[in-house]
Amino acid sequence: GGVNWIQMNHPVGTKPLIAVHIVDSNVIYIVGYFRTIIKTTTGGNSWVVIQNGPGGQGNSYNGLYFINKDTGWVSGALAYIYKTTNGGTSWTDLSNGLVISQLYRIGVSQTNVNTVLTGLQDNGSKLYNTGFWSDVKGGDGMECIVDHTNSNYMYATYVRGQISRSSNGGASFPTDISALIPGGQPIGAWVTPYVIDRNSSTNLFAGFDRIWKTTNRGDSWSSASQVLSSSDKLRSLAIAPSNSNVLYTADRTNMWQTTNGGSTNWTAITIPTTSLYITYIAIKEDDPNTVWITYGGYSDGIKVYESTNG
Repeated sequence: GGVNWIQMNHPVGTKPLIAVHIVDSNVIYIVGYFRTIIKTTTGGNSWVVIQNGPGGQGNSYNGLYFINKDTGWVSGALAYIYKTTNGGTSWTDLSNGLVISQLYRIGVSQTNVNTVLTGLQDNGSKLYNTGFWSDVKGGDGMECIVDHTNSNYMYATYVRGQISRSSNGGASFPTDISALIPGGQPIGAWVTPYVIDRNSSTNLFAGFDRIWKTTNRGDSWSSASQVLSSSDKLRSLAIAPSNSNVLYTADRTNMWQTTNGGSTNWTAITIPTTSLYITYIAIKEDDPNTVWITYGGYSDGIKVYESTNG
């Protein structure tokens, strides 16, 4: 009756959910963060990991319910419901057709119209390839890039700037290129910006508190700016398609530009307002001085701004 409690330890992580059999209290299911599902049939004296959880690459559950010791359902953050009839040994996806995912970014191949890579809140990064979708990277999916000259090379991201590279068309993403930044991966914004050079696909730039550059698809990096946003993190980054030396970057309320690829310090830009947050930067295809920025928020008339003089 709650007078005495016994701690039943198992590393399920944060945000655990629990389901206890309504007749046999020795049967307990617990799920935790990162899709861990554990089960006991001994009232907690021993536990087994059923599997690393259904739900593809989603990174958390928000619902767990069993009607008996074998039949139950688990729901994942935002976008899936799975059912088991054998105590968690296998699961059936019931969520096909639920159009409720939240997409952060999309990367489209320039050489293959059927190749698309996208990052989703709580549901990982997913690859569309010749008519089929597949889960390719776990956790929260962020910015995605497909190399515009060779679609075997792709980049997908986890939160705060953990960037992974695939060299086999998305079959796997084994290389954490952000960990190769000198000093180890910096901590970036929730959706850390990074871009590929349209004129040399081995060159990429990534924004943390400063800009880092790689010329070999992430095998090594060098600093390409001074510290730009020491109290915030960079949120937006764009490279001019017609001139790789021109880049713009911004945190939420400040913006900077370089015209020499970051060889010297970047120049601060006066922006239209600092009362709202900058959300994105785009540069005209054939003119590096024509640039657009978008603002978030709910103020009428403060949404998209254009500059034609850099």
